Amino acid sequence: MGLYPSSLRRLRIVVLVVAHIFFSGCAGMQNPPAFVSGDMPNYPEAAKVGGTSGWVDVEYLISPQGETISISVIASSPSGVFDEAALEAVATWRFRVIGIEQDQLQQKRISRLVFKLEG
Repeated sequence: MGLYPSSLRRLRIVVLVVAHIFFSGCAGMQNPPAFVSGDMPNYPEAAKVGGTSGWVDVEYLISPQGETISISVIASSPSGVFDEAALEAVATWRFRVIGIEQDQLQQKRISRLVFKLEG
């Protein structure tokens, strides 16, 4: 069963951002940065038309102002399909960092963004 333009209009597109944020060495952190706001990634049109699902693991730091910096893709499947959309979304994320020490902010975070079509 193929995807035709009429069925694409009815297709609900869901982009899941799985909040699996892994804190390297943060086991004793009392006040971890809290996610405040940010964009969901845009589903790439070619992936949408092809019915492709996948995921991207993105690594980043949180600045003292709560912005994401040093953002990079560390793994993805299928490779390269969702990478740009994931990087653009993570660049908009903001965190609450009040009461968090500078050395704690310099710890890398990893988030998995899951792209899945539902319809």
